[in-house]
Amino acid sequence: MFEIKKQLSAVLLFIWMSAVSYCLAAKDTVSTAPSLSCFVTNAEFGFWPQIKQDYKTHYGDYGLPRLFAGLSIAAVLANTGIDESLQNRWQSDLRNRTTDRISNINDHYVNNLSQYAVAIPIYLLSTLSGSYSSDPNIKSIARWGNHAFRALALGLPQQALLTEVLGSTRPENGPSDWKFLKDNRAVSGHAFFGSLPILTAAKLSDSLPFKMPLYALSLLPPLARINNNKHYSSQAFLGWWIALQSVSSVAESNKVRKSDKIKDMQLIVLPKQIYFHYTMQF
Repeated sequence: MFEIKKQLSAVLLFIWMSAVSYCLAAKDTVSTAPSLSCFVTNAEFGFWPQIKQDYKTHYGDYGLPRLFAGLSIAAVLANTGIDESLQNRWQSDLRNRTTDRISNINDHYVNNLSQYAVAIPIYLLSTLSGSYSSDPNIKSIARWGNHAFRALALGLPQQALLTEVLGSTRPENGPSDWKFLKDNRAVSGHAFFGSLPILTAAKLSDSLPFKMPLYALSLLPPLARINNNKHYSSQAFLGWWIALQSVSSVAESNKVRKSDKIKDMQLIVLPKQIYFHYTMQF
């Protein structure tokens, strides 16, 4: 319990320091300490308005059908015996020293870099780096951090809720059938946390030779959990799927926000002049 409190305190301190750094960089004038509101609602940084639009997209016509599609696939795998067949096949025919070594490296990466206690400061600091530099590479890192943080804000509550509600257990503890509220392993956290930053980079990449290997690499966290017999295929798939849909919703949300910026357009024709007038939201 002490370790959990210590980690939580460190995360909150890190977020506050990030907020202060950003407000100072933005030259926000305050009478005492910089306000957290400038970090959340600042027009340039815009986490709060961005996340509001992300949720509208994720739980609207764009995101909900994709969520239900993923749940349907996982339901078939978990409740028909397919999960157990795939798990037995992997453990008996595919698992070896090489897959164990790769899976252990992956788990080390997820445990030390991708879990939210570490990932949140990384994403926020990456985003903040764009305020201190005009270098295109730094701006790309800042954009990645912004998208990854927003995707985490979308997917984390979903992952936490579904893993509790669906009630599936680990392969070592029993079958994968959904027994609502009976256990809390239905959605792999390692698959979700581990694949999200990789999927974000893949989504933001404009280069197909770079994008496709990243998408392939994002499959490593869920496959590692299957290899180590910690999750069934349905559980690993759901963790990866929620990460993918969260990243996709953020990207779609950005398109909506850009299209919403122009609020009003008018063409005014006078005898000797033509005016084009538009109102843009910033």
